[in-house]
Amino acid sequence: MKFSKRTRYGLQFLLHLGLQWPRYIPVADVCEKENLPQKFLEAVAADLRKSGLVKVKRGAGGGYCLSRSLKEISFFDVTEVLEPDPDSVTNSPQKLSGNEKAVDLLVNEVYAGVKSGLRDVSLDRLLALYQKDNSILYYI
Repeated sequence: MKFSKRTRYGLQFLLHLGLQWPRYIPVADVCEKENLPQKFLEAVAADLRKSGLVKVKRGAGGGYCLSRSLKEISFFDVTEVLEPDPDSVTNSPQKLSGNEKAVDLLVNEVYAGVKSGLRDVSLDRLLALYQKDNSILYYI
């Protein structure tokens, strides 16, 4: 399964905020540190704010902050906001042939399984992977 750049950048953004939680971080700071395009990330951040995953504080010392801990945010929460509408892949018109109905039922079953799996993965897993990757230090 492939995820869009919106989701990948959104996850980087949320991880960065999670590492600084509960501080407010400007998008420009995240873009500079993570090497992400600012206008694109601003649009992603706005969508995450509208969904309630992050909150914003305007003015000096402002920026974005997670609205709750990474442990309380699932991968599904993020994809639901940032991925194109996955329900559009299913047919569901009134009259389906036998083959179309079987395919539609299978697609719906698989999609339900994927949604369930995504709900089971919280973003604290992302934090754990980040910390594991950055825990190896080389001494000369």
